[in-house]
Amino acid sequence: NSNGCSRTTAIDSMVCVDAVPNAYFIPSPGIMTYLSPSTTMTNLSSGAVNYVWDFGDGNSSTDKSPLHTYLIPGDLEYTIKLIAFSPTGCSDTTYQRVKIIEDLIYYVPNTFTPDEDKFNQVFKPVFSMGYDPYQYSMVIFDRWGEIVFESNDISVGWDGTYGGAIAQDGVYTWVINFHLKDSDEKRSINGSLNLLR
Repeated sequence: NSNGCSRTTAIDSMVCVDAVPNAYFIPSPGIMTYLSPSTTMTNLSSGAVNYVWDFGDGNSSTDKSPLHTYLIPGDLEYTIKLIAFSPTGCSDTTYQRVKIIEDLIYYVPNTFTPDEDKFNQVFKPVFSMGYDPYQYSMVIFDRWGEIVFESNDISVGWDGTYGGAIAQDGVYTWVINFHLKDSDEKRSINGSLNLLR
């Protein structure tokens, strides 16, 4: 004080400083499909005991490592938020993005009958989703390896003719090349078909 008198007081544990938790997780898988729109959160947080999840679609959870299923179809991306809390209430927040893409769904018939009866007149694959229609090609070979038909248009198939004439009945080989819709990945598939009249 002004007279030079002093006094000191010490109180043990008056202030306790808690370590901040580290929030971290991995969604598995990070890329889902229409037919499998579920992902599991692998919680790798440290120093935390409580968790609050926001899945970016209006749903949340307080589980440690929840499984979440997205019910909205489409080529969508979601941001998942995790808030991790320490025993004394300190928190840390982290984010991860996940995506839902189209499944690759297609069907390739093994027989066609171009006999002018209005049924099954053209051989072509049926792609439903998951492919890039602008990165597509189909080649058909006869049994000697000669090309009898080519197409770069998914809507154009083989009508069973070659060189302006009707092709012989028999077994032919096809090769189809295409790209997946949501990536630059190339796919090549092949098989055989029966031409019957």
